[in-house]
Amino acid sequence: MASTYIIITSSFPASEADYSGHFIQSEVQQITQCGGVAHVICPARGSSAANKQNWNEHPIQPAVAFGPPGALRRLRQSPWLIFSVLLYCFRARQVVRRLLAPNSAEEVIIRAHWLVPHLWPIVPAQVGNAQVVGIVHGSDLRLLGRLPQPCRSVLWRLFKKRKPKLEFVSRELRDEAAQAAPERLKSWILGAKIQPALLDIPSALLQLDTSAKRELRRRLLSDLQLESQSHPEATAKDTEALKLFVVIGRLIKSKRIDTILRAHLLMPDTQLVCIGEGPLLDNFQLNYPRAVFLGALPRYRTLEWILVADALLSASRTEGASTVIREAEQLGTPVVAAASGDLIADTQARRIIRNQ
Repeated sequence: MASTYIIITSSFPASEADYSGHFIQSEVQQITQCGGVAHVICPARGSSAANKQNWNEHPIQPAVAFGPPGALRRLRQSPWLIFSVLLYCFRARQVVRRLLAPNSAEEVIIRAHWLVPHLWPIVPAQVGNAQVVGIVHGSDLRLLGRLPQPCRSVLWRLFKKRKPKLEFVSRELRDEAAQAAPERLKSWILGAKIQPALLDIPSALLQLDTSAKRELRRRLLSDLQLESQSHPEATAKDTEALKLFVVIGRLIKSKRIDTILRAHLLMPDTQLVCIGEGPLLDNFQLNYPRAVFLGALPRYRTLEWILVADALLSASRTEGASTVIREAEQLGTPVVAAASGDLIADTQARRIIRNQ
């Protein structure tokens, strides 16, 4: 009998072009390919191509608090959104209960991505014979870290009450959680599994030969020339000689993209392409005119830029197991990154910068 999986997440692609939550979609695809039945409970963010695949999607309204630049930032900007989050949690919890009812005799696995609000309060304390897995990505752990110690202790007890198995996307996050948790829960947390988020790189990109990559690079830089005539590096005729660097992420303070932009000022004959959106975009465009800001792009186009770049750059110190860095490594693109999370050692294709 096929296992039934209930995936609860606030991040899931709303379309084929949507970059958000693609690693969770990869997880769902793996479940269905292995013969499992998958139900995805996520915010309703428009028409999804997922329902054309082999899983069931349960979009929840209201979803106004979710999506870029992240629920925490949206709540800080508009605190009244907490009421929509509470209603979202209530409705998502109802869906979980409804899905559990007819599956009492089957193997049911609930996978709650992000501890708050998915492991608690959305997952009920009583789930019958269902297995519960709580996946910690980092932002949920940082949220817990900002709370007073009594609040953190209460939340950890509420998590434990659901009797979940824990998964952390990096060893550093697991150790950080154990350090902050009540003493009696430390052994439970330290016994958790380390499981970086799944990646699904399109085979078409992995199979490109050197000639095809060169042509793709020429085409992308040519498109860049048409979009912006103000960047001489982007309009260079010799695209082979031009050093092309990419940085990908939300344009927020914690990503430290300004560190890369300042360094780029000291590197002539190079082109820096920034992919992502966020509140710092206008400031960056004003102060760093040599860089090109493309905003948020479809995932496939973003992966193309990573593939043709001479290096992917990352200055963030708050990543547990950076998805974009692991994508670059799978695509064979060198990485220069700040030491962060489990990225602490140099490899043949990765240079880690410390004390910066």
